Order: sequence, then structure tokens, then C-alpha cells
Amino acid sequence: MIKITFMNSDDTHRHFASANFVQIAGKKYLATAAHCVFDPLKQEISKDIRMKLRVNGKTEIGIVTGVSIDNRWKEQGLLRFDNAICSFKFESNFEPFAVETAFNYLPET
Repeated sequence: MIKITFMNSDDTHRHFASANFVQIAGKKYLATAAHCVFDPLKQEISKDIRMKLRVNGKTEIGIVTGVSIDNRWKEQGLLRFDNAICSFKFESNFEPFAVETAFNYLPET
């Protein structure tokens, strides 16, 4: 479990979230709450989602490239389906699975 900062591309909206880097069928994803990446007012996945975290004193910027959310969360807001799986890439060659302890990750303030 890590703490991460989500923000839009111009950094005018940001919030902290809990997340996990996970591997599914050999591919790497970010698992988080659907409410972190879905705009309920517009009823759409938030645009230009970035994530920022500090790893061993260095800031890493990741770009969310895809989001999968259960329709029961989007359509009915059922809390038990408040989860999202996000594909991502980092601007650098940062490899989240290379860090031994997830607690090295801190949100960028």
C-alpha cells in the first residue's frame, strides 16, 4: 500500500490517495479507489490524470494511460465496487516493482 498524489495535467486539482502497484497477467497496474479517478459530476473518467510520488528523495511523475471501473460504481455508486485498475507509464525509467518496500513511497506535497 502506498500513498500517492493524483493531479490533473496543469496541477490545479490534486488529492492524496491510497493505492497499490499490482501485476496482473504479467502487466503492471495501479489499483486505487474509483472515486479517485472518476468524476461523478461529469459522469466520466477524469481527464489527464497524473500521479506524483517521492521515492528515496526523488520525485517521480506517472501518467495514467487507461482506467477500468466497474459499471455498478459508475451507474449506482455502490461502495463495494469503488475500485479502479489503471494502466500507467512514468516520465522517467522508474520501475515501481524494483523498490523493495512499498513504504518508501510518500505522497508529494
